[in-house]
Amino acid sequence: MGIYESKLRFFGRDNQLVLTDKERATTERLEKEAAQQRAETERLEKEAAQRQVEELKRRLRDLGADPDAAD
Repeated sequence: MGIYESKLRFFGRDNQLVLTDKERATTERLEKEAAQQRAETERLEKEAAQRQVEELKRRLRDLGADPDAAD
């Protein structure tokens, strides 16, 4: 036991603060939200890359090249 932010709190054997149920739930919720944001960012980046590929293919076609042709 010890004092943390002016409150009596439990600490583990490794001197790490033991989270309350509310703190644990908040931490889990924030981690879940962060993972969802990372997934959304990844999806948006993938879509942007695909749009860029399509734009480059269109430019090649405009120049008379077939970007889908195998060499």
